[in-house]
Amino acid sequence: SILSPSLLLGADTDINPVSVPSGIEDAFTDEIVLMDPTIRLLLTGFGVVVVLAIAAKFFLSQMDSAIEKVLVEFETTMRRKYASRWVSIEAKLDGLV
Repeated sequence: SILSPSLLLGADTDINPVSVPSGIEDAFTDEIVLMDPTIRLLLTGFGVVVVLAIAAKFFLSQMDSAIEKVLVEFETTMRRKYASRWVSIEAKLDGLV
């Protein structure tokens, strides 16, 4: 049985190394690889997502400034060339903003 009297009394016992399952002797000597292919793939994917997010933010801010510039130029042109008409249009636009 598992709890034989010789184990309980602390007597020397013979351990048969053949009964040890194969591979168990290397169980605690395995190396830990921090940069295995799966982790490398995940880190690369994360890096690509971060770069794409930064690029999208940059392009969106450029688009916002371009739209703002066009709007200012449009208002300026409308005030100069169509002053009477712009007054009525501007009154309607003030309600939208």
